[in-house]
Amino acid sequence: MAAPFTINARTAVAATATSTSTSRVYFQDTQNGIREVVYDNENWNVSNDVLFSAKRSTPLAVVSWDEGRQVIPLSTVFRGNIDKGSDSGSNLAALSFKDGGKVHLRVYYQAPDLSLREHCNDGNWNEGHFNPGVAIKSSAIAATSWIATGTGVQLRLFWQDNHGLLRGYRWSRGWESTGSLNLMPVGTHISAINWDTGNSVRVYYQANDGTITEEVTHSLRTTILQL
Repeated sequence: MAAPFTINARTAVAATATSTSTSRVYFQDTQNGIREVVYDNENWNVSNDVLFSAKRSTPLAVVSWDEGRQVIPLSTVFRGNIDKGSDSGSNLAALSFKDGGKVHLRVYYQAPDLSLREHCNDGNWNEGHFNPGVAIKSSAIAATSWIATGTGVQLRLFWQDNHGLLRGYRWSRGWESTGSLNLMPVGTHISAINWDTGNSVRVYYQANDGTITEEVTHSLRTTILQL
């Protein structure tokens, strides 16, 4: 039984599936501690221990690899690495990939000047070179990755630019814009996935008419849920 605690109101939530039957969910308590809940064998278990502490209402993200044997939850604290470099309303996206037999981590956040920034871990945390310009304040950020035969590591990143448009960038041996898609409500959340090694990249968000909307690869828009 976990020690008593109270979940912070409007806490960020991050989750990862570590196998077909297990998952981990992360949230913040009212003492600013980041906690973990594990689902295994049809049971939920809350850890007694606080994993780390972060500023109140911190964004959260999580990456996992090796079929879920390795899991790292992240906030803008990054164990002290970049907290001073992120905007107070910044959101967060994170991804992991294997290349050359090594695990690489990428984290994306918004700086105080509202530009998007990248932190990379290729053995140690360092600031990356990705800087596509200014996003709308507190923009949602979504990222997905895969390894493609012949071209190697592929990254896709999506956010809301300062004109309110859904904008994308891709990494394929270098960063390049994939252009802007549709106008979105200010402050809407974004999620991105891919399958079939990137042949289908899909982005989900709530549109201006209240529907949950899917953007498929190249500006093909489908309403998947009418509210």
